[in-house]
Amino acid sequence: MMHALIRAILLLFPVLAPVLAGQDIAEAARALAAQVAPHVPAGTAVRVTAKNVSSLGSGEFSRAQAALDRALRRRTPKQAPVAEVKLTVSENRREFLLVAEIVTDAGRAVEMTRYVREVAVATILPAIEKRLLWEQETAILDLAMAGERMLLLDTSKLTVLERREGRWAPVDSAPLNTPPVRDPRGKLQVKDGNVDIFVPGTTCRSSMGPPIQLKCEAASAFELGGEQVRFTPGRNTLEWNGRPGSYSLAQTASQGKPMALVAETDGRTHLYDAERRRVAVIEEWGSELAAVCGGRVLATLRGSDQVRAYALVEQKMAEATEPLDLPGPVTAMWPMGGGAMAVVWNPVSGRYAAYSLSVDCGH
Repeated sequence: MMHALIRAILLLFPVLAPVLAGQDIAEAARALAAQVAPHVPAGTAVRVTAKNVSSLGSGEFSRAQAALDRALRRRTPKQAPVAEVKLTVSENRREFLLVAEIVTDAGRAVEMTRYVREVAVATILPAIEKRLLWEQETAILDLAMAGERMLLLDTSKLTVLERREGRWAPVDSAPLNTPPVRDPRGKLQVKDGNVDIFVPGTTCRSSMGPPIQLKCEAASAFELGGEQVRFTPGRNTLEWNGRPGSYSLAQTASQGKPMALVAETDGRTHLYDAERRRVAVIEEWGSELAAVCGGRVLATLRGSDQVRAYALVEQKMAEATEPLDLPGPVTAMWPMGGGAMAVVWNPVSGRYAAYSLSVDCGH
């Protein structure tokens, strides 16, 4: 039914829908949300689903869905009635059409808006290079290189690996006896022949051995994004200097002044200046960030299995690489060398893989 309706609408493009030309797809989605909102009764929660039947790229499509979802989000009781908003993106030769079908207890309604891409000079952006480091069935929390060794932290233990006949092989391990967390996270830090493990509520330390012998104590802080941070006890968030819990952060700069990008628990990434004033909000990123190339930021893309590098230009994040497709969602991402280490869960194999991600810093 919806496809037939869209085909009919396409014939009447010029007269049925307002048009946003030369603007970002997220702005078109927010304009559509303003048309949808009056159809949703007060006290009703909104659930957004989306389908792309156009040539719109996955990155833009994800931004449209995220912006519509954010604009329609409401505070409602747990048992509140739910309105279904089904977003469909279609197109003809000139324009894209964003159609929202609204289904409530009172009936159905349809709203739409047109979106015309801004004509821009084509640019060729560098690609992100990925290299598989390790793969296993147990969830990987972090991975670090220590000379000729590789350290692997998962939910149950720390493993030391060495290269043997061209392949990594485990040579030592130590159990990680820490309080269980619903969504486990962990960070490795290697320095001066010692290894520190940071998990929610606990810090464990050891020499490189052999053997590895972990000594654990109350949680201490580690450096990330120019800040001393620690995991919130019993949770998967970070905290520092009295800031509210967040998932990740990365340091960047504008005109020589430090800026901080923080992926917060409201599902958005916030850009703060040196005085900790919020200067921008990014809707389309996921919860994993990592600083690369001394100022650029690698970010997961919300609603997709992609990562992309960005550069700060006039307090806006400009695309610095092409998006990198991964075989599943990113479950952890930490800075490593000049790039990052990303853990990906593959829904087909059910296994976790750690990748080294490298960005061409010369562009």
